[in-house]
Amino acid sequence: MWVTRPRASDILTLKYPIEHGIITNWDSGEHLWHHCNELRVAPEEHAVLLPQALLNPKASREKVTQITFQTFNTLAMYVATQAVLSSYASGCPTGIVIDSRDGVTHTVLIYQGTPCPTPS
Repeated sequence: MWVTRPRASDILTLKYPIEHGIITNWDSGEHLWHHCNELRVAPEEHAVLLPQALLNPKASREKVTQITFQTFNTLAMYVATQAVLSSYASGCPTGIVIDSRDGVTHTVLIYQGTPCPTPS
């Protein structure tokens, strides 16, 4: 009799809830946020800062807000584009930010903490 260990590919499934910086699978995304519980931080006692992709649709922001307040009962939340947060982190609220991540790259002009619209 042979006992073999199952291959990891037989028991694990990789899921990618975020594609090009935008959440495409809400159930997997919410499941991922539940793992933040491992930080041992009560979300109802703290505000949440959520970075978002530059071209994130309004419906996506509304869904994130709904999940944050209804599922996790957060005290408060702030949603900002990643480029704006990067400019604040460097101490320069005005400048050009190159935001390059897996599958997406943006060049964003920021003036006094606000991303400027670019011509299409």
